[in-house]
Amino acid sequence: MTKWRCMLTSLTLVILGVLSARAQTVVPSSQTPSQDPKDWLRQAFDDAHQRGTDPSIEFTDNKIFSDQELFAEMEELLEVKRCRSLSLSARSSGDKCGDQYDFDKLQNDLVRLRAFLGTQGYLQANIGGLKMEDSGRGLKVVVSIEAGRRYRVGQIKVIGAEFFSAEQIIQLTGFRPGEIASAENIRKGIYEEIKRAYGDQGYIQASADLEPEFKDDPFRPQEGVVNFTIRVDEGKAFSIRSIKFVGLVQADFQMLRDQLLIQEGGVYSKRLMEESLANINRLGLVEEIWEKNVRTSVYGQTSQVDIEIHVREKETP
Repeated sequence: MTKWRCMLTSLTLVILGVLSARAQTVVPSSQTPSQDPKDWLRQAFDDAHQRGTDPSIEFTDNKIFSDQELFAEMEELLEVKRCRSLSLSARSSGDKCGDQYDFDKLQNDLVRLRAFLGTQGYLQANIGGLKMEDSGRGLKVVVSIEAGRRYRVGQIKVIGAEFFSAEQIIQLTGFRPGEIASAENIRKGIYEEIKRAYGDQGYIQASADLEPEFKDDPFRPQEGVVNFTIRVDEGKAFSIRSIKFVGLVQADFQMLRDQLLIQEGGVYSKRLMEESLANINRLGLVEEIWEKNVRTSVYGQTSQVDIEIHVREKETP
């Protein structure tokens, strides 16, 4: 699995360098030489809360987005502010919320900021230096945001696809040369749409990987171009060996079977499996079943699968 794929599929898009050596921090007096940096960073937030102050956040090196746009992506911070705006009666009525912004919440918000920059085409953005200052009036967190270049989609090459043509694969991704290269669209196109399309044709083990090539844009000096190589591993097409319902006692087995849009001997289709479950749920004979209630296993070394649909009958009045 490539570094690029790890970054996209995990959707962590974690801020590399937030705890790097070049990040300057205020170290609480309780720190010990062997203490994990994350622990004493959390302690710095706790110390500020004990003094009755809230950490303030300031962005630096940001030349693209307004502070207002960046703060709008910090869901944890917005939730804390919402909680503090509630009256005591509203809090006691069952509205569960936390009114302290701690270091873990900051980390989550930095991940969201990195993801936001990626959706805007800043695929190599860096949220790097995390500087913590104590002015005596409270803790201030200075976050360095270097958006870098904004990238547009360049050339697209497909390798390894046989069942679908290269043109069909590109169409599935939704990539269009010249458009802004959004990290979210890349994730969906490569790791959802392609896999879903193959899964509907029985290629349940198919996968796709992406290799980006970042280049200068000769026509837009402030932007860049990213060429994509999509590598497809189709695997083999699987057919259905058997379908079983597990958990039936009184419900009509044949009635449930009649709702299936797949059958033994046919090609396995993820889409038809989902539609079959929806049909069964509409009957109302069993508790609602979802994809997690379906177990699909490969039979030996063959290209056949066994399907078990686990159901729970509704209690009769």
